[in-house]
Amino acid sequence: MYLASGRKKGDNRDMRRERFGLGSRTVRQSLWIIVAAALFEAGSAPLWFGHVRPRPPVDKAATQCAFVPIQFTRTSDLAKGKFLVARRGLLDPNFAATVVLLVQYSGEGVVGLIINRRTKVPLSQAFPEFKGAKSISDAIYLGGPVKRTGALALIRSRTKPEDAEPILADLYLTSSKTMLEKTIAAGNTSVSFHVYLGYGGWTAEQLQREVQIGGWYIFPGDAATVFDPDPDAIWTRWIQKTEGQIALGGKYGRYPEFLAGLRSGTRGGLTEH
Repeated sequence: MYLASGRKKGDNRDMRRERFGLGSRTVRQSLWIIVAAALFEAGSAPLWFGHVRPRPPVDKAATQCAFVPIQFTRTSDLAKGKFLVARRGLLDPNFAATVVLLVQYSGEGVVGLIINRRTKVPLSQAFPEFKGAKSISDAIYLGGPVKRTGALALIRSRTKPEDAEPILADLYLTSSKTMLEKTIAAGNTSVSFHVYLGYGGWTAEQLQREVQIGGWYIFPGDAATVFDPDPDAIWTRWIQKTEGQIALGGKYGRYPEFLAGLRSGTRGGLTEH
């Protein structure tokens, strides 16, 4: 049966295709792309012209090296053995662009050592009375603005040294001049140490406020970073990776499983006694 237009009655479907442009292969492909994009946003596997294409697996080994450990900004994460990484906006010249290791955190107070401010003063010049110090070229570090006439030492050792307080699994703090002198005189190559003049001091409430207003990032501490051979570059590397991680979190915040896949796989001076 023909209509006035000369078409058969069964050609209505073709007329609708022409009216809405559905007969075009390009348009049909465009529709598939729109559908695939919608499914991708919903978390489904992407489609490619009607065929399911599985997502490639995340190479965790390749991505771990690009990320520092997950950073925290919660005051409840403050504790001994944590790193404080100064944000770019921290204007206090005593702590701008610093990485601080917390060696004490309690109701009695907070003590931290700046680990990335190495001086040009050799240990032998600071402590000429130490036996064996002349053969050591290691430089003194500025640990903070408080009591710079005194010193503290961080020792990396597999076993607990005498008169030392554990900070991490293989990292110890000592304020004993005798202990440090023995360590230097022994010349034990399996033991590493850094000496710090001064320290950073806060009350717990004061440091918590500084974190709350955005002055610091909080990270798990580790001895390898404390004894990084290039301490001047520590803050720059950590802050760049931190900001990159935050940017990535903002871009892929709707996909927590994606981020999880990327991230898994990362007091006074020396005393005479």
